[in-house]
Amino acid sequence: TMTYMEESKKPNSALRDDNNEIIGNIPSELLIRSNITIIAVLAIILCLSVFVPYKDTVSAPIHLGINNGTCKCEAFVESSCYGKIEKGQKAKVTLDIYPRNEFGTLSGHIVQLTDRMYNGRYCIKIDIDSLQFSYGHTARLLSEMTGTAEIVTSEEPVLCKVLPFTRIFFKR
Repeated sequence: TMTYMEESKKPNSALRDDNNEIIGNIPSELLIRSNITIIAVLAIILCLSVFVPYKDTVSAPIHLGINNGTCKCEAFVESSCYGKIEKGQKAKVTLDIYPRNEFGTLSGHIVQLTDRMYNGRYCIKIDIDSLQFSYGHTARLLSEMTGTAEIVTSEEPVLCKVLPFTRIFFKR
């Protein structure tokens, strides 16, 4: 064994070689395991992104009223979002007097697009499918109510949002 004094007399390049031998060598088994782990995690994320849906939504204030015993719901959509909305799209309606975190939402769908504007927003008619909230309560409607509608304009796998070229594989 060399003493510190003898080792300090070694040329610097010899010391660097000794250090590189110790530091620079990654055990191949560890490298293989880490690569396999990284590939497995990426594969799991890729698989999940195919099955997890991403919903594009448009939020709009609503006015809900009862007229001759029928429920009328009108949403007022910004003009910049109006082009995304089509007849038949799903809508989740939250009423101000029934907090969403306690009651949930009412489900509905778009039945009519109008070309009338109110305060810079287009009026859209929504048909409420049921007065049963998603958390099981039943809505008691008043003559005039306000709230918010979330209109689902598109629904596709998360993978299509991350890698847009994959949309060709998921056409319905």
